[in-house]
Amino acid sequence: MDFVAEPLKFIWNLRFSIEKGQSVRVSLHEYLQHNMNSPFAEQLAIWWQLKEKGEKSQSWLTQIENPYRYALFSILERGWDGEPILPALCELEEEFMKVSEDDLARHLQALPVLGLFPLLLLQFPSFLLLLVGPLLKEFIKQIGSL
Repeated sequence: MDFVAEPLKFIWNLRFSIEKGQSVRVSLHEYLQHNMNSPFAEQLAIWWQLKEKGEKSQSWLTQIENPYRYALFSILERGWDGEPILPALCELEEEFMKVSEDDLARHLQALPVLGLFPLLLLQFPSFLLLLVGPLLKEFIKQIGSL
């Protein structure tokens, strides 16, 4: 889920900034000032530096393996060139929300099974000892009487 949470936070920040009338460059700059400690922010900073230098970022974009991040950076490319990106950003936000919900549901489905491991490892031996203990006591008593 880590691959979704930080980009979704960025999309919300960018969308609110655009709705306030700020440009993509200004909102990117503000976001990077406050959130420079994540891998996604490092990717954003690299992309920002490429765009500031005027270099083509297409070869860098092809290295991004995550299709959702690739779509986000493609939208940012269009916004950097001055195109309106708010509708595309809102659609991408909905897609990120669906992916986040699906990922959360998958983790929640696995949680009961993962919760059984401590039960099996800690309580089952104790329960087995309670069942076998009296039998073992009788067995020792029978051996002692021989």
